[in-house]
Amino acid sequence: IGDSTARRQYATMYAILTGNADNLLVEELDSSKVLDVNKKNKGEEVCSKEGIDLCRNYFLKKLFDLKSEACLDGILKEEIQNPDFWSVSANYSLIIFVLGPWEIDNKVECGAGRLGRKTQTKQIFQSLFDSTSIGTIKTEFIWRTWGSPGRRDGRDHENLWNLAVSHNNYVKYLVDINEMEQKNRNQSMSMVSYVDW
Repeated sequence: IGDSTARRQYATMYAILTGNADNLLVEELDSSKVLDVNKKNKGEEVCSKEGIDLCRNYFLKKLFDLKSEACLDGILKEEIQNPDFWSVSANYSLIIFVLGPWEIDNKVECGAGRLGRKTQTKQIFQSLFDSTSIGTIKTEFIWRTWGSPGRRDGRDHENLWNLAVSHNNYVKYLVDINEMEQKNRNQSMSMVSYVDW
């Protein structure tokens, strides 16, 4: 689930999963033909699943889908706070959240100046922690930490990078605190984690 960086990561991961492990070429992973599939809704691949942008199968027809969400607000309202999200998530063994550039750029679409990024992040993670701790959800959730949009030079780039690092540190804090609480309650490891960008 995520933005255009999620689409690109989705395409690369799919190429790795389905490619020849003994002879996987770089162009099979990162050519524009691979990375930009359905970019700007070109419709090169049509998915019949409602609300899913790209859907593919691999190895014994396991689901490998992409759903677009560019902002924390969308993740919170359209996914986490939506009961359908939890029933659908049971169909997946792993859900990865990949977003950040629009948030870091303070896009109006992401509620720049109106919505609290820290509050939204805490609500997202608390819902993930609560839902996975009761043991009925077997899906693992991974949050990919943010990087800089990478299109700028000088001070602006440094400020954007600092925003990303600040958010990443907060995510890591939330996950680490939850892990400690799980351990103190003699519960198994959390189904929620992060991977660095």
